Amino acid sequence: MAEQGIRRIKHVAGSTQTRQVPDRLPGGGGGGGGRGLALHGVSKMLLLISYVLVLLVFLNMMLFYKLWGLEYTAQSLTSWHDLKPQESKPPQTNLEWTQLLESQQRYHDDELQKWKEILESSVLLLYEMKNSLLHLQNEGGGSTESQSKEEQEGVRGRSVPQV
Repeated sequence: MAEQGIRRIKHVAGSTQTRQVPDRLPGGGGGGGGRGLALHGVSKMLLLISYVLVLLVFLNMMLFYKLWGLEYTAQSLTSWHDLKPQESKPPQTNLEWTQLLESQQRYHDDELQKWKEILESSVLLLYEMKNSLLHLQNEGGGSTESQSKEEQEGVRGRSVPQV
């Protein structure tokens, strides 16, 4: 017990500075205390770096998946190669013209349907965002009760427009 509190004062040669040096206790309990803290700090640092690397790998996989989806969408949009006349010659017969116009109409209808779905989902997301912002505003007390009731009645009175 007395050994734990004993520290030696070491005089640095040629200087007026002194510093305390802990005695080494038997069994490694002495001067190795700082070393244990350093190892603990290193292990925490390695754990933090590992977490960051795992997070980066996860984000990289998400980005790869989104790029893959974007490529797939781009390929499907450019897959209307059947609309191009073969060998760059225009249709000669009425049947060829009819086939070309029908394929163009199908492509146009498909694209129109895609844009309708995109617009519907965008409008729904905008209304959800508006409602959540109104909810946050009401929770935060940013508006008076009469204003919030008027805004809620205005939101309830409107329906989501069909595109």
